[in-house]
Amino acid sequence: MIEQTLTLRKIRAVMGLAITGMITTIIISFPIVTHVEVLARWAGTGSMLGDIFPTVGAWVDHVQAGVSETNLTYPFLFYMSDWLVFAHVVIAIFFIGAYRDPVRNIWIIEASMMACLLVIFVAAIAGDVRGIPVFWRVADASFGIVCFFPLWFARKWTKQLEMV
Repeated sequence: MIEQTLTLRKIRAVMGLAITGMITTIIISFPIVTHVEVLARWAGTGSMLGDIFPTVGAWVDHVQAGVSETNLTYPFLFYMSDWLVFAHVVIAIFFIGAYRDPVRNIWIIEASMMACLLVIFVAAIAGDVRGIPVFWRVADASFGIVCFFPLWFARKWTKQLEMV
């Protein structure tokens, strides 16, 4: 009984981390113009990070210019990122199901693991098509890789609860 409780707590910690990640993404993505301006101050040309990694600084400046110009001329294009935010809200809601009852909702954990792996392919393929630098695509793909492993443990622990 105590072992089951500890296992359930570990699973809930992972799912709580996943929910927190989704909420963080929501907070970061919605005010995209403001956040890209902050990123440009921290990592653009002339910043400490931009001076250490000039390629990163130049890319961040390019992104900031694109976001600013798009916001001035075609702000409706950011409606797509509003839907991205909505998708993260929906994913967070699903994670609540896995948090509450991981055995019954193991499919959520498994689907999330598959999504993590798919991030790698989207970063590689769409990033290439859109002209995203390799270092940025690797950073994007790393989210899928890093997030996969806690979910893998949550699935493993959930399978242990199923056997009891």
